[in-house]
Amino acid sequence: MALTLTGFSHVNLSDAGGVLVEIYGTFVINHRYRARIGNTLMSIDPAFHSGIPGRGGILYPFTTGILRAYSPYMRPSAGAGIPYSVVVTDLETAEQDLLLEVANVWPRLYADSTYSLRKVLPLHYLTGARDIGLEKA
Repeated sequence: MALTLTGFSHVNLSDAGGVLVEIYGTFVINHRYRARIGNTLMSIDPAFHSGIPGRGGILYPFTTGILRAYSPYMRPSAGAGIPYSVVVTDLETAEQDLLLEVANVWPRLYADSTYSLRKVLPLHYLTGARDIGLEKA
């Protein structure tokens, strides 16, 4: 069965990573896969993570139509005009397929409510910056 990708669950991702994503397509149960996201379409692009200790970037299909993974730490894309592509490789057969320009990566944002809560908690809780101006660049 040929590896064919049909969709990606998130249009916008945080650069901090850790977002559960689903890659849609045709997958073989018990085959190992590796998925990458980036704009070079080469092995230097960051790899998705399985979220399972000891497994790292090796992904196994959730179903024959869904491959689940967690997004890696990435640099923000250069704007809405240049979204990132996703490349999936079947490690058993060396087949590859890609989804061109399916996701934008944005800098992580904090809601105002986060800072409001941090301001009222005691300092020894070490909750982080209490104002957006105090965030490290």
